[in-house]
Amino acid sequence: MRPRFKIFYNEGVNENNRERIEEELTDALVYRYMIADNLDIDIEEWGEAPREEEQGE
Repeated sequence: MRPRFKIFYNEGVNENNRERIEEELTDALVYRYMIADNLDIDIEEWGEAPREEEQGE
């Protein structure tokens, strides 16, 4: 049985998708830092698991 659709690899489309994803990820990171700054959150600690010495307390 033949496939109903042929999939064509197009380098231009692939590169365009990659650029769009990179731009969206960059935007997400920028917004994350903006929110952290507005809420006075240390971005380096945001989302980290508790350290071992903190778990025992």
